[in-house]
Amino acid sequence: MTNDTIHASIYDWQDNHDKGNVTFYRFGTGPSPCAPVPELPTVVLFSVGLGALAGYVGWRKRKE
Repeated sequence: MTNDTIHASIYDWQDNHDKGNVTFYRFGTGPSPCAPVPELPTVVLFSVGLGALAGYVGWRKRKE
């Protein structure tokens, strides 16, 4: 998405009264400075869960 695309989809209230107001914030071009970083326990539990799921799928395929 580019600025031209965004500007083309925003109407000026003075030109078109039935559309309502729009607040436009520039879109990000890099990482958000306030994005949450996963904590270590979250990463560990996710990895263990993924490993367990992969093991279960492999076990089920060998069983068939």
